[in-house]
Amino acid sequence: MHVKVKNLNKVYTVGNKEFYALKNINFSITKGEICVILGPSGSGKSTLLNIIGGLDSINSGEVEVDGINISNLSDKQLCRYRRDNLGFVFQFYNLIPNLTVKENIEVCSNISKNPLDIDFIIESIGLKDEKNKFPKELSGGQQQRVAIGRALVKNPKLLLCDEPTGALDFKSSIEILDLMKRINKDFDTSIIMITHNESIKDISHRVLRLRSGELVLNEVNKIIKEAQNIQW
Repeated sequence: MHVKVKNLNKVYTVGNKEFYALKNINFSITKGEICVILGPSGSGKSTLLNIIGGLDSINSGEVEVDGINISNLSDKQLCRYRRDNLGFVFQFYNLIPNLTVKENIEVCSNISKNPLDIDFIIESIGLKDEKNKFPKELSGGQQQRVAIGRALVKNPKLLLCDEPTGALDFKSSIEILDLMKRINKDFDTSIIMITHNESIKDISHRVLRLRSGELVLNEVNKIIKEAQNIQW
């Protein structure tokens, strides 16, 4: 298993009361899967993604990624784990405005132990003709492609995506989801994506659904659709 979560609990204390952000979560994701995590605001989606990404701690349980038990790693070890294993894609692109497309991607290439070729990545995300443009000269969909390229150039084992289409229009959303599918196929990259959009689940291999911090659904998709064929 590429990702294995066992008896995970995340508890916040508010005043004299304890609040379970995540309660007794158990699931596994196989290498090369696209996993979509669904749930309303406050269901624990972002908390779970941040825990797998080594950005948040847990109160009890275990989280194992590619054979690494990250549950008890030190801050220094977590930093190395994020650098060597993960790519992050967020709803808002967080590009550096005074750097070009190529330079924005190069930033992450420089911190990776085994980066992919930058020009190859730029061509893979369909921005060969825009590589010398600045973020303000790009559409929202193109900026998100740069953000994906920046994460992908690290050659990550796992891509974590937080509402990657949340700020995009319909056409750009389909293009980004199609790119995600191609990344998964071409690079055998495992992808975990959280979203409010129910339709996106149809492109995934596995669907998890959270409600009030509890995992209420864990199922494998029998029919996996192309991005262009999902009902929006």
